[in-house]
Amino acid sequence: MGDKEEWRKRRDAFWQRLQDAVERDNGIRTILKRNAGTQLCEADGNATAAFYRIYGGGLVSEWKEDRCFFAVCVSCLWKPEDWKRAVSMVEGARKFLDSESKETFGKKMKVLMDLPWDRDGFLAGKLCRLLKFCQSKGIVVDGKELLEDLLSWDRDDRQIQRKWAREFYRIESDKGGNTNVD
Repeated sequence: MGDKEEWRKRRDAFWQRLQDAVERDNGIRTILKRNAGTQLCEADGNATAAFYRIYGGGLVSEWKEDRCFFAVCVSCLWKPEDWKRAVSMVEGARKFLDSESKETFGKKMKVLMDLPWDRDGFLAGKLCRLLKFCQSKGIVVDGKELLEDLLSWDRDDRQIQRKWAREFYRIESDKGGNTNVD
């Protein structure tokens, strides 16, 4: 089993612990949801304790735990029973938004794509607002995929930013496949 497969297995186990915890105790979900968009270093004690009780450590390096905390908290914007129909944020926007909302989403996404993940929480705040926009439109965002994207956000090759742009601006052919426009 490769490193990526092993990591995804640990991530899925962690996500299952999160789902079990918030299904068992809605108070945990409320605590985490209230901290959506907050950096881990600025989270209140209840949210920090709830996160580490579920997290347990070892999934990501200590300096990337804030991204994990972010993904957990924003996932709690949705009820765990809705997580079954979750899609990537960008796919959901492309498939389910009307043209005016797509234009708004596209503008906000382009701003995000130029921001680094910093301790100041600027990207986290803007991304949280975009996720709440998706929520208001009935889109359930996949927190596991969001976490994976955030962990690679600051790569020099901007792999995630390119992935988001490619996914959002993709043109569908009549047969449902991708069409290249030259």
